[in-house]
Amino acid sequence: MDTLQRIRQAVREQRYRISSHANDEMADDFLLAADIENIISTGGGPEIHP
Repeated sequence: MDTLQRIRQAVREQRYRISSHANDEMADDFLLAADIENIISTGGGPEIHP
């Protein structure tokens, strides 16, 4: 199993943590944990406009 497959499996099984720094960065971009899960699972995500 390659690294991306292991990460996707961990996301499916809710076996991951989001650091406080990652939370800050997500907030800056108006992203939720569900958005990150979707991006990792599907390879796509919301369009972000700076």
